[in-house]
Amino acid sequence: MRQGRVSKAQRRAYSDLLPLYGVPFLPSALDFDRLFGRAAPKILEIGFGMGETTATIAQEHPENDYLGIEVHTPGVGSLLKRIADLHLENVRIIQHDAVEVVEHMIAPAALAGVHVFFPDPWPKKRHHKRRLMQPAFVALLASRMKRGARVHACTDWEEYARQMLEVLSAEPVLRNTAPGYAGRPEARPETKFLFITGFGDQFPELRELIKYGTNILQKPFLPSELLRKVEDTLSQGEAATGTEG
Repeated sequence: MRQGRVSKAQRRAYSDLLPLYGVPFLPSALDFDRLFGRAAPKILEIGFGMGETTATIAQEHPENDYLGIEVHTPGVGSLLKRIADLHLENVRIIQHDAVEVVEHMIAPAALAGVHVFFPDPWPKKRHHKRRLMQPAFVALLASRMKRGARVHACTDWEEYARQMLEVLSAEPVLRNTAPGYAGRPEARPETKFLFITGFGDQFPELRELIKYGTNILQKPFLPSELLRKVEDTLSQGEAATGTEG
């Protein structure tokens, strides 16, 4: 399991708060109402990164409960800190492989929604089989969704966006809520980061950054005009689909 540097604050939150808000992996279906102490719509977020978006959405939608899955300890610690700082009671975390969690811990028709925001694009062709959004996994996700539930997937990697749309569109239980790609909905906060590896050919200004191993960049470090051009290109990379009914 790849792990980045864990800050002191993240390490402290991980140690102190994971026992309160963490859910250990078990090969049996969760009782969501018991876990959250109430009956409410349940949203699954796969790969929440550093947790900023998850915390913001949970704060803005206290009527929903959110189960976040992330394997990397810095991100888990970061979201735990946000949960405490914002006094969120509607977020729980599982630090485990997403496919195994969905397969073993999510009961059929349990979810009101699924968020898959910026999954690893595995850009090299020989690594495409490692991508999360594959037909078998999308079918598994669909089986865990209630009628009328939505899966919202987005990426900043153009080729992966095409694959996502193709795979989601091919799942017979799902139908697209947009005529092709969807724009970023108001409910999803704008990210502060860009995954820039795929844009060296389109934007020569990024080549030196990519050459020296930088693939994720904070937006404030990009010149405003270049940022606008890149974001215009990325704006086509959303896909939102829902189950029939």
